[in-house]
Amino acid sequence: MMGWLRLIAAEAVAVVLEDGADDFQVHSEWAIVGKVLSPSTLHINTIALALRPAWGNLRGLVINSGGDNVFVAEFASKADKDRVVDGPPWVVGKHAVLLRDFDVDQRPKDMVFNRLKIWARILDLPFGYMYKKWGEMIVGPLCCEGSVPSVNCDATGRCWGSYMRARIEVDVDQPLRRGVTVFSQGCNATEWYEVQYENLPLYCFSCGIIGHSSTDCKNPVERDGNGKLPYSVDRLCAPDDRKKKNQGQKSLSGSVSTEQGCFSQERTSQSFSKSGAAGQKQKPHEVAKVSSPVKDTGPRAHANRTNAGKGTAKKKGTSQEGMGLTGQKHKKQQVYRVRETPVIEDTPNQTALVLFQGPSAQVDEGHAPEDLSNDSNKKLRKICVSGSADQAGAVEQPRQMQ
Repeated sequence: MMGWLRLIAAEAVAVVLEDGADDFQVHSEWAIVGKVLSPSTLHINTIALALRPAWGNLRGLVINSGGDNVFVAEFASKADKDRVVDGPPWVVGKHAVLLRDFDVDQRPKDMVFNRLKIWARILDLPFGYMYKKWGEMIVGPLCCEGSVPSVNCDATGRCWGSYMRARIEVDVDQPLRRGVTVFSQGCNATEWYEVQYENLPLYCFSCGIIGHSSTDCKNPVERDGNGKLPYSVDRLCAPDDRKKKNQGQKSLSGSVSTEQGCFSQERTSQSFSKSGAAGQKQKPHEVAKVSSPVKDTGPRAHANRTNAGKGTAKKKGTSQEGMGLTGQKHKKQQVYRVRETPVIEDTPNQTALVLFQGPSAQVDEGHAPEDLSNDSNKKLRKICVSGSADQAGAVEQPRQMQ
């Protein structure tokens, strides 16, 4: 390339660097390089804000840009780095994050990001195959060339459960494997075992390649009779066991709370029945008679006040019950009574005469005392006052205007 450019003498002079020692600030053993498989370019702050909480907000973590959607992450210890590398497949949004070891002597444009570590499940294996030795052979076709799978097993090398779980490294440029074909020499039979992946990032349902969706696929395919694509979610994505566990706990707590609610409802109904029986045995309160010195004291007035007092007491009781149920105060209803004409009695000892004399009334000197009494009696008005000298029975009468 230098010969093709035809460098001049000034350009051909080389700069001598004494790079024998590792003077780079980033420690190569505690750093990784990552790339986000996103069709659009993401800012380094967006990537850092998504990965910091996902990685546990590690102390001493520094994330710097290494190009378009490429970043360099430096950790404070090797243990933090191993925890992130061996963790679940990381994503920014729905896009996968590919990680690789940091190399000081490598250029960013020469880095190749095509491998993703992920957990795979081989479903419905016979118990004879649920062993570490056979598991490594079965998941071998799922891994990239040169990678070694890690089978999740106990100390004796045996696997338990409805599936065998293994940590593998897949090639993102190749379609995901939907299963494994196994030939058994002992049984002389060929079996197909389905494969599902945990926490699978964005991939294409048509071609099965990680990094783009089916709407952006360059080679779309037709759907089957059920309307599903070859790499649909129910075929490749493993269900989340944590959600199942939480749903089981919620259903258990819901059944317990239902039983408690039924028990409390039964106790409440019993208490209501007891209180209702006690209320039936209790005698109703009698309404006290209210007397006022301003009101009439006749027999009809007394009967009217008694009936009105009973009606008012009922209304008050109703308002108190309403206030107890709703918690709101009700306005007191006013009871209007018709004032009756007082009864005149002819008892001389209990009759009083009240004289009303207007300002224009004059007495002529020529009249006799009898005439005076007869004229004035025409302007008099008899008012009956029952009872004793106490003014409790006095009736207020309006003054006549002349």
